[in-house]
Amino acid sequence: MKARVLIVDDEPVICRGLRLTVPWEEIGVEIIGEAYNGEQALAIVQKTPVDVILTDVRMPSMNGLELVEILHREDYRIKMIILSGYDEFTYAKKAIRFGVRDYLLKPVDVDELMEVIGRLVLEIKKESAGQAGLETADGSDRKEVSPTPEHAERTEGKLYPRELEKRLLEYLFQHRHDDLRQTVDHLFSYFNQHHYSFEDAFQVCLEILMLVHRRFRETACLKDLAPQLSNPSNVQGSKSLTSLMHMFWGTLAKTSELLKRGSVGKNRWIIQRVKNYMLENYHVELKSRELAEMIHVTPNYFSSIFKQETGKSFNEYLNEIRIEKAKELLITTSELVGTIALTVGYNDYKYFSNVFRKYCGVVPSEFRELSKV
Repeated sequence: MKARVLIVDDEPVICRGLRLTVPWEEIGVEIIGEAYNGEQALAIVQKTPVDVILTDVRMPSMNGLELVEILHREDYRIKMIILSGYDEFTYAKKAIRFGVRDYLLKPVDVDELMEVIGRLVLEIKKESAGQAGLETADGSDRKEVSPTPEHAERTEGKLYPRELEKRLLEYLFQHRHDDLRQTVDHLFSYFNQHHYSFEDAFQVCLEILMLVHRRFRETACLKDLAPQLSNPSNVQGSKSLTSLMHMFWGTLAKTSELLKRGSVGKNRWIIQRVKNYMLENYHVELKSRELAEMIHVTPNYFSSIFKQETGKSFNEYLNEIRIEKAKELLITTSELVGTIALTVGYNDYKYFSNVFRKYCGVVPSEFRELSKV
């Protein structure tokens, strides 16, 4: 029996792309249909047996999280995978609460998706055969960690240290080892101060590691570390916050080192792509957040790797491009300075003049006169 999969995304081209690029037959899957929002998906589920749903998050009418919440609440035995370009903690946390089995970032890696689906297909076959327990594809006894709704609700009721979580991820991406260690200490001090149980603290650590896992799946050097990130269950036996802290810090430290060694080439390729885009589009409004979304990384991570690769902030680099183009036009054309300012992307003449002076030491009109000498 083949596993029945429903694809849910508000962009038909993505649905068709998934159908065509993934060799579903090879992994024992039948695509039973497509839906373009949660309401359409729910209507299909109510009429047709579905084993697995691949769903985007942001969709009109009913989004992906609303869909999985309804399916979870009404106890549909459907395995759900979130596909999203939005790597945000709140999404991952809600996904855990509603029993989502995996959370993959767009653009989806086909091999990764096949691995996840393949694992679920094995589970479905075992369930249908009445076999209890889950095994990995290699036959080992490792089980997936899936926090219970009870633990998720207890954690939900606690004061959650969101600022600490944000700093942890930021320092990890920026390879700031000492700051990372200090923030881990602060996190566990927070657990003690607010009387977290082991289960609550474990839940928070697991959710943070899930985000790390999703982000670093983009980095080939961390593939061997992925099982540790997604399955830190070896500390559950001790039920000790101290052992949990050692595990958590050890995993983050190893991740930081692997990322530092493995990110250089990948970051250079990513930033070169951004630089090329900026050279082609410097004349229109460009925002670092939008370019971060374009290459599917967080804004903080984008700012960090951009400065690492160029030695400049995004705005500094963009200004340099625009000023160089302005200098070229001032020398080779007789266009008014105000027109040149608009041509290279500055709508405010005064601001353009100030930026130009900062980079060239003189205002545009003086530069033009000096270039004639």
